[in-house]
Amino acid sequence: MPASLVSDVPHLREKTSKIGLIGRALAIFRVDEVVIYPDEPKTDQRREMNLIATILAYMETPQYLRRRLFKIKPELRYAGILPPLRTPHHPLTDKVKKLKVGEFREGVV
Repeated sequence: MPASLVSDVPHLREKTSKIGLIGRALAIFRVDEVVIYPDEPKTDQRREMNLIATILAYMETPQYLRRRLFKIKPELRYAGILPPLRTPHHPLTDKVKKLKVGEFREGVV
């Protein structure tokens, strides 16, 4: 994925929304790995690359682990507008006791 993906969008809210839509498509098509590469050699794109990586990692993390794994960052200011993912490790049940046989939840140790 090119780092210039969000360089044409002026506001962080729209950048977050654009990355969120792409993240949802990646989840739907079960993409395992995303490579973010600089595609404009004359400009420093580290900031855009970091933004894309941070938002995609945040989206991929189950909701119940986000507070433990992500500190408050300015890049995640508009994370509330990100679309939800319906992936196996994003369970709909909030209680561990209600999980069915074969279902699992990720954890942090």
